[in-house]
Amino acid sequence: MKDSGVAQKQIHVERFGSPLPQAGVPPIEITENTPAADLELIIDGKKRKLRLPYEGVSVLDVGLKAGLALPYACKGGVCCTCRAKVLEGEVKMEKNYTLEQHEIDDGFVLTCQCHPVSERVVVSYDER
Repeated sequence: MKDSGVAQKQIHVERFGSPLPQAGVPPIEITENTPAADLELIIDGKKRKLRLPYEGVSVLDVGLKAGLALPYACKGGVCCTCRAKVLEGEVKMEKNYTLEQHEIDDGFVLTCQCHPVSERVVVSYDER
């Protein structure tokens, strides 16, 4: 929309969905010996710092396990509900059936499918 000349203050984002039961979140146990990155999640202007193992669980799963109300639906890389932007660091996505190449080039990822590559990752659900 910005590329079409719409002013940023006229662009509004709405998220719809209802939280799913926590039963869908895999057990996550992080010990001091678990190789993990520092993760900062930003949603609705609030920041939360977490530890994210390099393998086994996604950015989305760690956030949900921490009690954050993050947007998601399918957890399979199909619906794009969990789309967010990497502001700092690097992640890898396992699957991507919805993001266009220009979105990936701009730093957007599917948080249900991504794992950290760098030691620190900052991901914002507020960026559109």
